[in-house]
Amino acid sequence: MRIAAVLSLVAIAAVAAETTSDPPVEKTKKNIKTLTGMPTSQLIPAMAFMSNSLGVTCSHCHGEKWESDEKPAKDAARRMIVMQKAINTAHYEGKTVVTCNSCHQGHVTPPPIPLVASAGWNQPAAAPKTTLPAAAEVLEHYVKALGGDEALKAARGRTSHGEVTRNNGRVAPVSKPFTLKQEVPQKITVETELSYPPEANREFVGNFYRSLAIRSIDVPMVVTGVETIRGKSAYVVELTPKEGRPERLYFDRESGLLLRRYRERETPVGVLPEEYDYDDYRVVDGVKTPFLLSWSRADYHVTHRFDTIEPITP
Repeated sequence: MRIAAVLSLVAIAAVAAETTSDPPVEKTKKNIKTLTGMPTSQLIPAMAFMSNSLGVTCSHCHGEKWESDEKPAKDAARRMIVMQKAINTAHYEGKTVVTCNSCHQGHVTPPPIPLVASAGWNQPAAAPKTTLPAAAEVLEHYVKALGGDEALKAARGRTSHGEVTRNNGRVAPVSKPFTLKQEVPQKITVETELSYPPEANREFVGNFYRSLAIRSIDVPMVVTGVETIRGKSAYVVELTPKEGRPERLYFDRESGLLLRRYRERETPVGVLPEEYDYDDYRVVDGVKTPFLLSWSRADYHVTHRFDTIEPITP
């Protein structure tokens, strides 16, 4: 797979460009019975949402041939889609309010009996409120943690080598080497023989450029709380783009470094979440850089692990 791309500085809120031709899924796929009329581009996200809701992989419903009806779970899923549509049409004016996850919440069979552990009297007391900083203060801490304005301004590009690993839960994980070249302003080339969803490249290629231009992101943002990410306390900064759903960035309260980016995508059956994680920060030409980036969604987990990152000098 070879990719040459130019990214916008607002890539933090951007989504992959839709093709101009997006025919109904029944025109491009076989044996579509309940999702007729849905654009083909939304098929995989819809499937990922359902698998995420049940805590399963695609092989729960699909056999070796995707269009096959050999597994009873596939017809069960169709019945559930019809039921979901009927409930939302009858009670919520057709809006996608009730979803697979409303009942399943990570279980193949929705648990019908509540747990005593979930009783209201058995819940932990609310944690004391933490005084939250302004978003600008969190971003300032991030810039300093990376190495400061001067180091970021001096960065001209990088040539990186490493290994990308694909895991979809259906077959054993597969790893292949990759080469990534990035030049300012935004010239990108990715070379690898491993195929995986293009969404996995969003942060793999874009993190470097956003680090250089973090102050120029012109969308409303606010610190909404504190959460724990991989054992580290993090400020949650929520960004609201002009289009699409809000996103969240998680910054380590102690180091200031970015730990995670969370975003969501609307599908015909519900909202599909995905996460990008950053770890193993090291200094490259004066700038702290994550040597481990991973993309997680219900249907895939793709990890880029860098072995070497060499700066491009003028």
